[in-house]
Amino acid sequence: IKENGEKVNPFRKVKWKMNKEEVIKTENDLPAYNSEDYLLYRSPLDNNQPIDYLKDNNLLVVQEIRYNFNNKNQLISAEQWFFPPVMNNPNFEHQKLYSKVTDWLEEKYGKGDYKKIWNGEQKEKEDNELLNLIYLGELILKTTWKTEQTKISLKQEKGEHLGRRIIKTTILYKKLFKKM
Repeated sequence: IKENGEKVNPFRKVKWKMNKEEVIKTENDLPAYNSEDYLLYRSPLDNNQPIDYLKDNNLLVVQEIRYNFNNKNQLISAEQWFFPPVMNNPNFEHQKLYSKVTDWLEEKYGKGDYKKIWNGEQKEKEDNELLNLIYLGELILKTTWKTEQTKISLKQEKGEHLGRRIIKTTILYKKLFKKM
């Protein structure tokens, strides 16, 4: 991806191999958590293209962003997690969230490679029944894109938050390493 003729990463204002201090300088907010191998940011953040896009599509979500670093303090991946303001809201439209995040990513990167990943036997289900299977951990939805430097993976899967089962929707941006 290029902006003003210069290569940029697909995620926010960061570039691969930045150190933690450089990443912190790209954000207007302070990290909510700073460990040896990652930085964690919580909403609100500026430059919220996906959040604004989702809001325009009548989906109110909260996000967390995690920047991951290797043992040389270099940025190697970033994860963006979307969830409803009330974590276990049974009326939240998780399928619409996945669909709209997919639309947003496809506007940027073109058609992604969509897969249903089954844990065990594949079941023939209607789309409106897939959510229960995701919640139970029997199914993961995954769409993947690649740029010259980055693999972008959108996933919807079973997760856990404060000891409770949830449906987790994430975008993972991961640096691609050139094979020698």
